[in-house]
Amino acid sequence: MASERRSIRDWIALASPGVLIVVGAVLFVVPLPPTSMLGIGLIVLGILLWAVEYFGGRRERRVGEGEAEPTD
Repeated sequence: MASERRSIRDWIALASPGVLIVVGAVLFVVPLPPTSMLGIGLIVLGILLWAVEYFGGRRERRVGEGEAEPTD
């Protein structure tokens, strides 16, 4: 089986921001300090990935709506 390279967008889709936030919230309520810290980390990572996905998609839609990219 040939290994293929994944782009950053493939990894964002694989680690869905919503899933990371939900799993982080579940781990946060477990009363052990290590799981709570891991939960906070997953929540923050999920929010960051969500923002990257949102703002990255906005830029592509704006250029792709029939507007030509400016050329120098």
